[in-house]
Amino acid sequence: GEVKLVAQQPGRIMQVLAGINDRVSAGDPLVVLDAADLLVKHTAAEAEVSVRKQERDSEPVTGVARDRRVAEDNLYAAERQLWQARADVDRVLTIRPEPATKAADLAKAREAVTQALAKVDAARTAARKAQTATGIPPYNRIEAALSTARADVELAEIAIDRMTIRAPKSGTILQAHATVGELAAPSAEAVLIVLGDVSTLRVKAEIEERDIGKVRIGQAAVVRSDAFPDKSFNGTIAQMGQSLGPSRMGPRGPRKPTDVDVLEVTIDLEGSTTLLPGMRVDVFLKP
Repeated sequence: GEVKLVAQQPGRIMQVLAGINDRVSAGDPLVVLDAADLLVKHTAAEAEVSVRKQERDSEPVTGVARDRRVAEDNLYAAERQLWQARADVDRVLTIRPEPATKAADLAKAREAVTQALAKVDAARTAARKAQTATGIPPYNRIEAALSTARADVELAEIAIDRMTIRAPKSGTILQAHATVGELAAPSAEAVLIVLGDVSTLRVKAEIEERDIGKVRIGQAAVVRSDAFPDKSFNGTIAQMGQSLGPSRMGPRGPRKPTDVDVLEVTIDLEGSTTLLPGMRVDVFLKP
């Protein structure tokens, strides 16, 4: 269940907001990259939208065309409000005031996001209805230019958001390799954060083909580790693969003709254990 997080865009690391053993929630910012150039582009795109909107408003329309304009304006405003609300949440999470003050500000900021999401949903529904109304005329050149400018703003916001590496789920930071000042690259090998849920641990075991008929979901298992020779950990088989494949736990390198395909099974451990993610263990299945 480990999740390896890498940068989506290249950039210099400006902030590292989480360290080893920190508990994080889904959506929390973990690493922030320098987005100064993208912020400049965002400002320029917003200025272009303002100019294009003035040009469009200089040509008044009536009826369903006017309803479409109003609905699209409301949707654009709601989306910008949501983006700002999410930025406020990040701002609260990146500063370090007193815990009580931070908790209150964070709750307020997240409530604003919830309200903004509701407004976006309502505005999007209204815009979709207005855009598909009977007798709606096609966009003219000025309206198309405004739509393009608004799309540029949205693209800039997406690019800015990608400069923040967030937790995709709640869990614990298992490894933290990000360092302020270093350059981050969008590479699978340049892992910045490793995240996992250690509240419940699972064991991935490999069963040889000749033993598959002896294994079933719900079967009891005993797990032992050389690190704890006097302890045994109980568990049950929770998942079984649907196909055989090469072993991923054996020696690395080219496969040999004598290599045996295996079936991967997942075993849920009972209660809390002293085992750590990444350990190799022996699994004994009870008949």
